[in-house]
Amino acid sequence: MEKIDYRFEVKRYNGVPTLFICDKPVHGWFTGDTSGMKFEKELIKCFPDHLYSLRIPSPEFNTLSLEKDIKKLLQKDKDAIILFHFRTDRMPQWWIEKYGDELIVYDDGGKKASQCGPEKMENPSISSEIWKQYVCDSIRKYTRYLKENYPERFSGYYFAWGICGEWNYYGETDMNDWRCPDFSSAMIKKFRSWLRERYENNVELLRKSWNDSTIDFEGAKIPQRIKRLSSELGFFRDPLKNRDVTDYYQFVSDITADTFIDFCKTAKEQSNNTIICGGGYGGLMDINVCSYLYFGLTTSGGIKKVLDSPYVDFYSTPYSYYSREIGVGDCSYMCITESWKLHNKIRLGDNDTRTSLAEPFHKPFGRPDTIRDSIEILKRDFGQHLIRTSGGFGVTKWLDHPQLIKTVSKLNRIGQLSMKYDRSSADGIAMIVDVDSLFYQKMANILMYKLLYEQRMNEFGRIGTPWHLYLHDDLAISDMPDYRVYVFLNTFYLTDSERKTIKEKVCRNNNTVVWIYAPGFQNEKGFSMDAIEDLAGIRVKYENVSANSEIKIINFSHPLTDNIIPDSRDSFLGVRKMFEWSGTPSHGHMDHTGIVEPVFYADDPGAVVLGKIISINKPGFVMKDMGEWKSIYISAPMLTAKILRNICKFSGVHIYLDTDDLLYANRHFVVVHTKTKGEKTINLPVEANVYEAFENRCIGKSIKRFTEFIPARCTRIYFLEY
Repeated sequence: MEKIDYRFEVKRYNGVPTLFICDKPVHGWFTGDTSGMKFEKELIKCFPDHLYSLRIPSPEFNTLSLEKDIKKLLQKDKDAIILFHFRTDRMPQWWIEKYGDELIVYDDGGKKASQCGPEKMENPSISSEIWKQYVCDSIRKYTRYLKENYPERFSGYYFAWGICGEWNYYGETDMNDWRCPDFSSAMIKKFRSWLRERYENNVELLRKSWNDSTIDFEGAKIPQRIKRLSSELGFFRDPLKNRDVTDYYQFVSDITADTFIDFCKTAKEQSNNTIICGGGYGGLMDINVCSYLYFGLTTSGGIKKVLDSPYVDFYSTPYSYYSREIGVGDCSYMCITESWKLHNKIRLGDNDTRTSLAEPFHKPFGRPDTIRDSIEILKRDFGQHLIRTSGGFGVTKWLDHPQLIKTVSKLNRIGQLSMKYDRSSADGIAMIVDVDSLFYQKMANILMYKLLYEQRMNEFGRIGTPWHLYLHDDLAISDMPDYRVYVFLNTFYLTDSERKTIKEKVCRNNNTVVWIYAPGFQNEKGFSMDAIEDLAGIRVKYENVSANSEIKIINFSHPLTDNIIPDSRDSFLGVRKMFEWSGTPSHGHMDHTGIVEPVFYADDPGAVVLGKIISINKPGFVMKDMGEWKSIYISAPMLTAKILRNICKFSGVHIYLDTDDLLYANRHFVVVHTKTKGEKTINLPVEANVYEAFENRCIGKSIKRFTEFIPARCTRIYFLEY
C-alpha cells in the first residue's frame, strides 16, 4: 500500500492564504469540546471538515492523559483532525521549586500575580533559557509521538503563553495597583546579552545612547516602574532620553517573538514541515492600548519578526470583548488583519461569541437575551470571518440549542461555498498603524486608546466601505495594494527612511492621505515639527498644555463636511463617550476624557480650515491640495464614520451603504448588520446576481443597486455572482 503523505499547510488559494489538508483547501473552522452537550451529535455534523482543538495543558510530557482525550474524540468522530492547544507556561510544581531563579519577579520582590482572575500563579520568565529548552524538548517528544501514532489526525499546534494564552506579558492589570515585572536574574542576564548584540559590544555606543557615561554591559539594569511610566512631553517620550526604557520595551518584544517563533520552528522541523503552527499572538489593536499597560507590547512589538517568519502559519485573537452587543457591536478584530494576510498567514479566530445560553454575568461581553438575537449575532460574527477570509475556534457549550445548531450548519455551508470564489479583499481604505511608536509613549494613554481602540470599534465598521489594517512597514512591500485613501493612525515615531517610504508610496496618484495628531513628530534626533510638515505637507505647531482635544466643525460648505448638521454628533471630533450607542461599560483602568497633552494644531495659510479645537481656538481639521495628492490633518484622536465616509466620497472610493449600520464586503460577499430598522440601499461596484445566502433567497439578477427593508439588530449575508 502506498504511504499517504499527510500534510497540513498554508498556501494561497483564490486570492488569500488558506489552510490545506492533504492538498485540499478547507474553510478552517475548528470546534472544541462537545462533552455534555444535549445536541452533541447534531453539532458535530455541522463541521464538515472534521476539525477539532484539544488541549495539552502543560509542557510536561504525558501521553496517558493525551491518549485518553484523543480516543474519546475519535469515538465521537473517527475522521477528526486535531490542532493541539499547547500551554507552554504551566510548569509542574517540581520545576517551579527547582528553578526558582527562572521565575518572573515583580518590583516588590514577589513571584505570584493574579491574571484575569483570583488564581495566584508563579510563571517562568520569558527570558529563561532553561524553561525554553524544556518546552522545546517537550515539543519534540509530543511531535514524534503524534506523528508516529496519529499522522492523519495531527494537524499542528496552537502555542499559548501568558495571560489567556495570548502572549501578553504577565503583570497586574490594575493601573492603580500595578506590580511591575520582570526583575528576575534570568531577565537581567538576557537583557544585558541583548544590549551587547544591539550595541555591537561597544560600551561607548551604549553610553552615548543611554546618555550615561558610567553605564556598562555588566551593570545595565531593568528600568524601574517610575521610569516606565515617565515621559518628557505629555504623551511622548523624548527619543534621546530614557533610552533604557525604550530599549527594554524592544528587548522584551524581541525575545517574546523569538520564543514564539522558536517553538513553531521546533515543531515544524521535528514534523518535517508537515504540520501548521501558530498561536494567540498579535493583539496589537486592543491589549496594549487599553487596560493592560505594559505587557501587551509583548504581543505586538515583535510582530514584524513574526510576520516575516516562515515557521508561523497562523495567528489567533478574539474580537474585541467590548464591541459585541447586538445592533451596535462591531466584532472588530484585535489584530492587523491585512498585514497578516499580506505575509501569507491565516487567521484562526478565537470565536468565543456569547449566546443567550451563556451565564448572565457574560452580559458585558455581548450576551443577548434571546435565541433570535443569538442567531443574528452568530451571523454577524461569521460574516466578519467570511469577509476577512479566516477560520476559527468555536465555543460549543453556548450552541447547545436546535436553532443555534441549525444556524451554525447554514453558516458553515456558506463558508464552504465561499471557497469556490475569489476571496480577496474588495477595494476600500487603508488604516496604517505603527508598532515602534508605542515604545516612545506613556503606557495606556488616552491618545492610543482613542486612535487604535475606541474609534475602531465605534466608527470604522460604519463607514460604508471596507477598511483594511496594515503596518506602515508594509508600504515598502511590492505586493502591498494601492488605495485611494490612507489614514495614518499613530505614525508618530518615524525614521528619515521610513518617512521617505511613506511619501513615495502614498503621496501620489491623486490619493487622499489623512494624518492624525502628530505624524512623524518623533525621530532619531528627538522631536521635530519640521518632520511633520515634511511628511504631511502642512505646517503644524503645538501648545505644551493639557487640554480638551475636541474639534468643532465650522465650515459646512466643503465636500468633506457634506450633510453634517451643525451642533450634531457628527459636527464634533475628538471626544466620544465610550460605546455611547450600546451602553456597554468601558475598561475600568483608563481615563476616558478627551484631554490630550500637548495640543497640536495646524498653522498653514495654504490649508482650508474645516474645524477648530474648542479649548484653544486653533485649526484642528484642515485640508490642503498638494497637487498630486490631497492632505488632510486632524489633530483630534477620534474621527466619526460620517467624516470618514465623506473623505471616501471626496476621493472616489466606492460606498456600499450610506447609513451608520455595520458593513463588511469582499469580492463576492456583502454583510450588513443593522442598528435601526428601515429601508437599506446597497450599492455595488459592478453588476451582479445577488442572493441572500443565509435565507437562500434571490434579490435580483444583473443589478448594481438594491433596497431591502431590514429589521433592527439583524444580519444579512449577500452573495454576489458575476
